[in-house]
Amino acid sequence: MLVTGLVVICGFTTVGGLAGISLLIENPVFNQQSFTELNLIGFLLFLVIGGYSFLFSCAINDEKRALGAAAGLTVIFFGLNLVSKLSEDLSWIENITLFSLFNPQAIIRGAAALLPISTGLLMGALLLFGLSVVTFKNRDLPL
Repeated sequence: MLVTGLVVICGFTTVGGLAGISLLIENPVFNQQSFTELNLIGFLLFLVIGGYSFLFSCAINDEKRALGAAAGLTVIFFGLNLVSKLSEDLSWIENITLFSLFNPQAIIRGAAALLPISTGLLMGALLLFGLSVVTFKNRDLPL
């Protein structure tokens, strides 16, 4: 359900954006490929976030703790990304956050290495979902 929801949301966003630009703006200066690539990387980023959230809910018995761990990790990643942009001295922090892979300006300019980024995000998501299944199968459920 999570992956289906992400596909539907990102699909509607992409199709709606492309259709809206072509229908509402005359002679748009708009790179459709870059817009589609931006939405694809966004989908893969949220797929990884969903993967570790699912892993936490498979590994932790308490729903509130699982939600807190997933939300906490996401907030930490986001905060580290913000801190890394404050100063050149702190720019190394960007290397340890997931959000550094999603750089909309570089994607739109065509300066982002999309193949390694998308492959890494997809492999990360598959690994996290696979670990989630293994974790859940090996779990002793309290009844």
